Amino acid sequence: MKILLVDDEIRNLKLLEEMLGIFNHTLLKVMNGRMALSVLKENPDTDLVLLDVMMPDMDGYETCAAMKADNALKDIPIIFITALADDANQVKGFKYGAVDYVTKPFKIEILEARVNTHLLIKKQRDSLVKLLAEKDGLISDLTEAMAHIKTLKSILPICASCKKIRNDEGYWHQVDAYIATHTDTKFSHSICPDCITKLYPDIAADLLKEMDKLNQVVKDKSQTLT
Repeated sequence: MKILLVDDEIRNLKLLEEMLGIFNHTLLKVMNGRMALSVLKENPDTDLVLLDVMMPDMDGYETCAAMKADNALKDIPIIFITALADDANQVKGFKYGAVDYVTKPFKIEILEARVNTHLLIKKQRDSLVKLLAEKDGLISDLTEAMAHIKTLKSILPICASCKKIRNDEGYWHQVDAYIATHTDTKFSHSICPDCITKLYPDIAADLLKEMDKLNQVVKDKSQTLT
């Protein structure tokens, strides 16, 4: 993971680098607050900042406040590193937005524990943010899909004689036209045996025989394919 070390004393930076280097993190090092903000602008994916409090020009509190005011940087956790171990200064640091304190001189066990803890929290938070974004994306996709789905709802008034359907505006439509309008169903037209007998009584018997033969051929081909 990527950690930014900020301290105006070179020996402190080297010591932090030695302590954290064994964990194979990517370590960035700067010596003042302004440089820290510049590096973070170029590395908004930084996972943790170890920030010295007592620095000239722009101290740790000011640097922390600037980070929290920047939407791209505000969620990066900050651990203050300082010789000021009194309660008042720690409370002040938390008010500015720091997540923890490490006091000088550094103790590797404490430094390791606190760095690993906040890196784990950051990783879990990033995973949660990603999952929430994916969930929002799925909801958006589902909403869009549902908007394109046409469904038939409630009771449909249908004529007992001609079988036309009455729409919500009171107009009557053929069943196939109504269903095509309100669903994604496509129709191919044929004619049933009862209508053949009714419309073509003189040749109905021959037509029905030919239809039976055709249906049998289609059935045989379907069985062969399966």
